[in-house]
Amino acid sequence: MNPDDFIAVSKYSPSLYEEFRDSMQEMIEARLEYNRRVGWEFIKELLFCYLNLNDKKCYKYVLSAFVDLIVVLWDNSGTIPARSRSGGEEREKGEI
Repeated sequence: MNPDDFIAVSKYSPSLYEEFRDSMQEMIEARLEYNRRVGWEFIKELLFCYLNLNDKKCYKYVLSAFVDLIVVLWDNSGTIPARSRSGGEEREKGEI
C-alpha cells in the first residue's frame, strides 16, 4: 500500500480528528473482514499513507486519531468497537 494506490480528495470537515479516525477505522474493519487479523506492518503502512496523503497541518489530527484507534484496538484485542470477531483466536507476534 502506498500513496499512489489512492485518490486524494479535498474536502472541508468541521472535525478533522473524527474524519481521520472514522476513515482509519473503516480501513481496519475492511482488513479484519478480509484477513481476520490486523498486523503491525499494515498499521504502520496505514499511518504513513495518511501522513503522505495529507498536509503537515493535518498531522496532529492524523496522529491523534491513529493513537486513539490503536489504544482501542489494543484494549479490544484487535477488534473494532461495536463489532466483535467470533471465536477466541490468539494473537500472533506482530498482530493486534
